[in-house]
Amino acid sequence: MRRAFLFLALVIAVAASLFGTGNPTATAAERLHLDVRFDHVDSGIEARLVEAGFEIQLAVPEFGRWQGWQPRHRLEELRSVAGVVAVGTPLYAKLSAGDVLTEGDELLNAASARNRFDVDGSGVRVAVISDGIIGLDAAIQADEAPRLQEAKPFGDGRIDRGEEGTAMIEIVHDLAPGAEISFGAVYTDLDHIAAVKYFAQRVDIIVDDVSFAYPANQRSDVSINTTSALRHPDWPIRLYVTAAGNWAESHWSGTWQAGPDGTQVGLSSPGAVHQFNLAGDAGLFFGAGNGFNVEQDDEVRLALFWDDPWDRSTNDYNLYLVSGIGEVLASSLITQGVGVGHDQPREHLTYTHTGEATVLFAVIQNHNNDASPVNFDLFVFQTGRRQLRLSHQSPEGSLLAQSDAADALTVGAVNAGRQVVAEYSSRGPTVNGIAKPEISAVDRVSVSPSTIFGPHFSGSSAAAPHVAGIAALLREAHSALLAADGGSPLLERRLIRDILTDTAQDILPIGPDPSTGAGLVDANAALEYSNSRIAVIESIADSGPGTFRAAIESGASILLFANLSDQRTIVLDSELPRLPPGLTVDGAGWILDASQVEVGLQVGDGTELWGLSVVGARDVGVIVAGNGSRLVNMTVDGNETGIRVDGADVRIERSTVIRGVSAGIEISPGASTSISGSDIQSNQGPGVRILSGAGNVSIGPDTELPILSHASEQPPPVAELKSAALRPRSGLSHTVSGSVSIDGLPAIPGNRVDVYLDRRLAASVRVDHRASFRATVTGPGRELRFAVDGVPLNQRVAFEAGASTTLSLRAVSRHRLIAADRQGEHIDGANLIHNNFMGIETPAAEGDVHGQRFIWGNVMYRNRINLASPLTAPTIEDIGWTASGLTLSGRADGAAVIHLYAGTGGRRRYAASIPVIEGQFKFEHLDVDRVTSEFSAIAFTPENRASAESDVHHVPEAGSIVSVTPDVGYIDGGETIEICGTGIASNASAPRVWLGNAPARVLFWSTECVSVQTPRSQAGSADIALLVNGSRPVVAIDGFEYRAIRAVSLKPGRNFVTWTGSDTRVTTAFSSLAGATFRAYAWDAERQQWQIFSTDLPASLNTLRTLKHDQALWILLEGGEIDWLQPAPE
Repeated sequence: MRRAFLFLALVIAVAASLFGTGNPTATAAERLHLDVRFDHVDSGIEARLVEAGFEIQLAVPEFGRWQGWQPRHRLEELRSVAGVVAVGTPLYAKLSAGDVLTEGDELLNAASARNRFDVDGSGVRVAVISDGIIGLDAAIQADEAPRLQEAKPFGDGRIDRGEEGTAMIEIVHDLAPGAEISFGAVYTDLDHIAAVKYFAQRVDIIVDDVSFAYPANQRSDVSINTTSALRHPDWPIRLYVTAAGNWAESHWSGTWQAGPDGTQVGLSSPGAVHQFNLAGDAGLFFGAGNGFNVEQDDEVRLALFWDDPWDRSTNDYNLYLVSGIGEVLASSLITQGVGVGHDQPREHLTYTHTGEATVLFAVIQNHNNDASPVNFDLFVFQTGRRQLRLSHQSPEGSLLAQSDAADALTVGAVNAGRQVVAEYSSRGPTVNGIAKPEISAVDRVSVSPSTIFGPHFSGSSAAAPHVAGIAALLREAHSALLAADGGSPLLERRLIRDILTDTAQDILPIGPDPSTGAGLVDANAALEYSNSRIAVIESIADSGPGTFRAAIESGASILLFANLSDQRTIVLDSELPRLPPGLTVDGAGWILDASQVEVGLQVGDGTELWGLSVVGARDVGVIVAGNGSRLVNMTVDGNETGIRVDGADVRIERSTVIRGVSAGIEISPGASTSISGSDIQSNQGPGVRILSGAGNVSIGPDTELPILSHASEQPPPVAELKSAALRPRSGLSHTVSGSVSIDGLPAIPGNRVDVYLDRRLAASVRVDHRASFRATVTGPGRELRFAVDGVPLNQRVAFEAGASTTLSLRAVSRHRLIAADRQGEHIDGANLIHNNFMGIETPAAEGDVHGQRFIWGNVMYRNRINLASPLTAPTIEDIGWTASGLTLSGRADGAAVIHLYAGTGGRRRYAASIPVIEGQFKFEHLDVDRVTSEFSAIAFTPENRASAESDVHHVPEAGSIVSVTPDVGYIDGGETIEICGTGIASNASAPRVWLGNAPARVLFWSTECVSVQTPRSQAGSADIALLVNGSRPVVAIDGFEYRAIRAVSLKPGRNFVTWTGSDTRVTTAFSSLAGATFRAYAWDAERQQWQIFSTDLPASLNTLRTLKHDQALWILLEGGEIDWLQPAPE
């Protein structure tokens, strides 16, 4: 008789030192294990890392992160690599578990389902991701676990690091003994990301029991990565199962409540502490501590989060671990908003308790009372198998990252034999309000004694593999849901989740809830439901057993098409019956040839049609007669009319509608629909025709309009520069000075530069007539930050007493707005409407007021007319440019809102929208894509009815600087350089040119090149800015370098040059020409003769002994070109 081996709970990945702070993990060889984060990704990152001594272990460029090893003595070199924003210890996974018993194979009806439906998971591939598989060999020898298809460590993961993976494999094998199981060992969050990406491309089901100490807001790297895998349109993964976690009793959440000052409870720094007990005078610390019991040798970890924007926190809270007598045992004192990598709203600490069993207290302090009230989440973990329980608990919202991943199935734990959630099982919702967990399974299960966790385990880690095993049985029972059988991955993933949750056994509390989700997973119910509801099409015939027609008439609610590799085209001899209400059809890869019938398909109420192609219908390819139906990833090709919508609330998504004779899509009177993400092309009539009397019609992204954001708010995110009450300072000062530019051009006199020391305003000065500033900041402190006219900058300077720093402050105007088209792609969900006789045709009668005609965000091109409407098109009257962006104005009589489209080559994307006031509209300070060369507009009435599109207005593309020759020069200026590129000048007028904010004299210009005389400047890099009246500024950051040492280029042959240094012996003056063969001649006016210095002559014959300041020379050079470096005059 098979033993039903079930198991215990896992879950946490808590960092010994979370990202960006703490002491990196070192080996005996003094190498540091590090997680390096960049603010942006470019092709040279890995080369720069290797050059700095970094040994790359894992690369996840989509999150800007690299994991690997670095010699300790080269740590500062790594931190100085261009683009690095944080260097810290990776976020490690440490797993924990319980110690009680129950059985799950029978309780969840898996054994019954295997017998009734003759399934064991054969042919289904399952990957388990956990810490390690110690004990697996013993389990295999005892016939408690299968031999694995693959066991692979990722990054810093090791197969022999832990044992939870073995227990999870046993459980999956118990429920689905025929499944093919693989394993991935992970230790850090980047390891986990790599493992998910690897297995999602190779298996059908993934199950993990790992959580990471990030807020459960679905925005962590691990959660985003899991969701991305589940939304990939091609990967074979069909289900991701993850444990909810065991943190319900280890979690507290609440809003800041000021209590006593920290000095009253044993802290050395001032600032109120949070009052957990509102009685105020009750218990230790006046109610300001959250206590929990510890035992000797417990390793304790605390993590505190609050609801500031991630990576932009400036509320500085500290976290302390305090003994019962007020002794501070450990602390986390990150100063939010000060220092690279310190912008995240979290504190964390680790402590090993060496004394006897006692009660310790978590204390939260508002450092210096600077922080505003926030909402907290506090977690306490113990790295062994015992759970820590806070005296002030908040079971709700006790999930952590990865357990919150969208589209993953999160599993809570229910003690076997009970009908309520286990007291420790983490509850939802997520921080952003999403209901999780979705389902539950039993814990307190049996596993073999092959690991330290046998024989009994508890927790959501035991629950999760039960769900994975039952899912494997379901997948085998319906092989059409496997990736190998084709189909629509997004739909099939949803169907599997829905079948499992819809058939779960509801337990207390009644109905879906944030602790158990839909209830206990039920294998029998899931397979019985799916067998009665799923029909599989296995024949290409028009009628008969296994055909599409027979499946429609079978009463099934889900129709799947089998993988017939030789042919997948059904030729209809007669029209099919109308698809019944509530039917879901997954026809990806199959073609319905309707060339012999009038109508290819008729769709009823609430029907979902995915992936099917309908071609050649004499009248209409698809008639959507019912209400609330969806057409997704459809291809409708070569029909008289592609799709006709007769019903209400119909959605057409990500479909291709092509080569319709009369129209691509037609919307009937009384019908309402939304069309998004679709390709509507090459129709002989309109791509979309809206008939008079139609209801609400939305053509475009199914999202809210993008809100214009100020350029100063764009990523990379920086902490807001906060000015708290000024505090007196005494000590040595740090002087900062340099140039200031706004939108690439020199700042004007009077612009304000604010300098902050550790987030407090330390100096405020005005820009002078040279577009420069100078400020002196008195310490002590750690970091200087800057703002120009109230706009914070990314630049940081470490405060150093007595130091002087020169830098360039490059700011953007506070008014500058980022247009939606700056992302370089059209908005997600926009339709591509192109190569039609007409893009969109709205009713010709102005009196047609039955519904909205909300048409926005689409890319319409190569149509004879993009948008035909009885409403008058707006008129663009004026287009111009300022340094801060586009200015565009015009008229739109009777309109309430105007939408602006911008692009090039006929492809215009949605850029921005603004209200129309008394028939006038005006966009100002709008930063559009630099390649934009044409604009058009569409107006909307107060009823959201679209006008025709305006005329297209063309403008020159933004200029660019391609070359600067030479690109280095002397600090005294006066040298001629040539700046070449596109759009940098016009034939009519010369551009204005600045080098390092100083005006340069223009000597010559054409449409392609400008010659200027360099102005004086300090040594260092200088930006080049050009401005032509009415055009966008052209800027080259660090385009020119000023040197205190003058480089004179000598070419083979004769060179007439001047020595600009002070009086210098020739051997010293020519030292930079060592190895070259040359002769130098200087005219001696007093003696009326030439003096000579030659490398070919003995020293005694050289008559030129000293070079004098401003002395003219002829130099005859043999060999190749070389630079002669001349020092600055004293």
